[in-house]
Amino acid sequence: MSAAVEHKPAAEAAPVATAPKAGVHPLHDKWVLYYNGPSKDKSANWEDLVKRVMTFDTVEDFWGLFNNIPRVEDLANQSDYNLFRDPIFPAWEHPDNREGGKWLLAVSGGDIQGLSRMWLDSCLFAIGEQFEDTKEICGVVVSVRPRGHKLCLWTRSALDEEKTVALGKAWKEALGLGPESKIKYQIHSTSVQSQRSFPKGEAYSL
Repeated sequence: MSAAVEHKPAAEAAPVATAPKAGVHPLHDKWVLYYNGPSKDKSANWEDLVKRVMTFDTVEDFWGLFNNIPRVEDLANQSDYNLFRDPIFPAWEHPDNREGGKWLLAVSGGDIQGLSRMWLDSCLFAIGEQFEDTKEICGVVVSVRPRGHKLCLWTRSALDEEKTVALGKAWKEALGLGPESKIKYQIHSTSVQSQRSFPKGEAYSL
């Protein structure tokens, strides 16, 4: 199943890729890309706005998808790409996310090119099984926002500080971030209580 992706009016729509019948380099797991864009209907259920773009399980399918969807810099404000390990849905309440949280990197609104690069690096970090406890990674989310963009790495076990911090350090290294760039960890249960995607406060920081 594929879904059209909204983008800035000035950008030309790119077709959503279809998966080839056979891959050459299989991944350890299936992954799903979801998209949700701006909605004028304030009463709409958020989950109904999240559209499945494509499921893939090979390196070739990933690149076929990535090269044929609108780039991050072409997305409209209030748009998200969500890349998650199948069958995890990008919602706090999903069983695989319920006890977890997210590492969050805030990116300047003027650095959309940097955001686009780090989104790709984050996707490769997740699907490439580069971390020892790779199943701790649930997914990666990029959020295009007018007041500053967000890049998040969703993890499974928020209260396992050692494992969570190690994963944050590995992600930060994969993005090529120096000590001056800070990331913070927010627990999903805090978001559930506040009903805010990016609540104030943090459990850990690097």
